[in-house]
Amino acid sequence: MMRRRAVLKLALGLSLTLVTSPAYAEGAPARDTLPTTTTDLVTRLRGDVEGRRFIGDIGFGVRLSNGTLINFFGDTVVTPTGNPAYPGALTQQAYVMRNSATVILPTGRIRSALTNARLLAKRSLVDVPLADQLPGGQNFYWPLSAVVTKDPATGNDLVLVFLAQMYDRNLKQLGSSDPTWDFAQVSSRLATYAVAADGSLKLVSLTRTPMAEVAPGAVGWGAGAFATSDYLFVFGSRKPPDPYVFGSDYYLARVPLKSRTTASAWRFWTGSGWSTDKTRAAVVIPSSVGVESTIAVRQDARSKGFTFVFKKDGFIGTTIRRERATSLTAPWRLDTSPIGDVVKFNSTDFSYSAHEVPLGGGRIGIVISHGNEAANTPSELTGLFSVR
Repeated sequence: MMRRRAVLKLALGLSLTLVTSPAYAEGAPARDTLPTTTTDLVTRLRGDVEGRRFIGDIGFGVRLSNGTLINFFGDTVVTPTGNPAYPGALTQQAYVMRNSATVILPTGRIRSALTNARLLAKRSLVDVPLADQLPGGQNFYWPLSAVVTKDPATGNDLVLVFLAQMYDRNLKQLGSSDPTWDFAQVSSRLATYAVAADGSLKLVSLTRTPMAEVAPGAVGWGAGAFATSDYLFVFGSRKPPDPYVFGSDYYLARVPLKSRTTASAWRFWTGSGWSTDKTRAAVVIPSSVGVESTIAVRQDARSKGFTFVFKKDGFIGTTIRRERATSLTAPWRLDTSPIGDVVKFNSTDFSYSAHEVPLGGGRIGIVISHGNEAANTPSELTGLFSVR
């Protein structure tokens, strides 16, 4: 799990094509359809969201059974737009959320997944409980992956979100001049959310994964996920300690959906079967492929195989590639032809975390996050652009 200090210094966002997205006009009426192109999705996510603007990174998404789209973000800069149509947001103070989510309802209404009260209180979507916090630094969650499943009791959608528990010993306050970016993923959690009729997310439970409580350098479970009617399949990632290796090794586990909150119910793929021993988990995608620390896995509607996209070698790479497998336990194969190259905006630009995201009409788009090491970089160069 890698990030840059620039995420907190800039209004860092997601990127798609290398053409600046037009601003979504403040006070514009809600659209009556879901976005069916990545450019439209990015325009809405980047624009006036009921009196606030949210500029965040990562941005993977899920589609609910009624078509609602939810995109999840890591570090997110929140600022008021001053839109008089939303008086509840007029007193909003700018701040940085460590995790957030934005919802686009089938009516076209776009809103934050947080309540107005939580936003005014300058909170994130979910905070690390005091009992789980390590002393002497910042404790926060970054979202890793998400899936949609059904609540067996009600038949309603539930959104399962894996979170990296991060610990930072240096950034005790925003604007720290300490040049060291001293953070690590120390554990992971599984958050279960119910979705209210208005699109807000209600936290139902926050439970542990098999990742140990304080285990920097261990396999980070939750790096990717896929749900069937019975099982939750979970990928774990770990970057080898070699500084010249820029990809992560990937592992696979599964747990019955009904037992997902019980760490002892997890089983780990050994290459030939499922084991109760996580130390026997086999590498299913080697770090030499150059896959980043998180992936958004989906099943192809036609082939029924599985696929994801990634930016090869993360920050230092330039190419977006695709992996495919006929099943989650089958060998993963790299497409011969790359999807395309990511061009740097300028000498201090960097990009990372390519993901496929759901769009309206069952379509799929691709997003990638851009940041910049220069503190005076305009937001137009750190926002949302479209790959396709």
